[in-house]
Parts: sequence; structure tokens; C-alpha cells
Amino acid sequence: MRRLAYLLLGLLALGAALAWLAGRDASLQWALARVTQASQGKLQFEGVRGSLLGTIDVNRAHFSSPELEISITRGSLQFSLFPLLTGDLIIDRVAADTVTLRQAPTGKPSQAPQDLTLPLAIQVKRWK
Repeated sequence: MRRLAYLLLGLLALGAALAWLAGRDASLQWALARVTQASQGKLQFEGVRGSLLGTIDVNRAHFSSPELEISITRGSLQFSLFPLLTGDLIIDRVAADTVTLRQAPTGKPSQAPQDLTLPLAIQVKRWK
């Protein structure tokens, strides 16, 4: 019985530590730096504030590739972190002052994608 109590106490402490880490602005900055690195610099963020447990505000987000360029100014995102553990992305609110999309001309006719399957289920509750 005592071992079970220690195990539960340890799990509670681990959960509290993870929630504390996810709630820090520094953790958000670290996560976005990993995203920028994984995209090989194609995805950049400026003026980011918030936490992984609350609202994330960004002055500017920019994606650039030879085929596509996307810019978002004064964006805001609020999502639920824990459903990601089960493969669900639940976005409570997403908003932006401006979203700009530029696609480079390819000279070829557009083709429909072969597959639109996403790696997780996505639900957006409020889009502004």
C-alpha cells in the first residue's frame, strides 16, 4: 500500500512539473526554435508570447519555400495540449489580422493531391 502511495505521489509530482514546464514562455520559445530548426528555416516566428497551455500570440509567422509563401501578422492561437497525446488537435480559437498566401507559378496545371489523410484529427472550435 505504501508503494502505491509513493507511486501516485511521484506521478502527481511529474505531472505538476510537466504542467509547469508547458506553462512557461521559455518552453514555448524552445518548442518554436525546434520547429524552425526542423523546417530548415522555412518557418520563422517573430514576437511570440504565451505558453503551450494557454494562448500563443505571434507578431509575425512566415513560411517560405520555392513554391509557396505564407505570412501571418498578429496571429493568436489557443489549443488544448493534452488531446495531442491521443492524436487529436483541438484548436479552441485561431485569429489573425492578416494572412497572405503567394503561390509561385509553375507553368503546369494544378493536380489534386493523391491523399488528404492527416496524421491526427483536427477540430477548430472558433476561427476569426
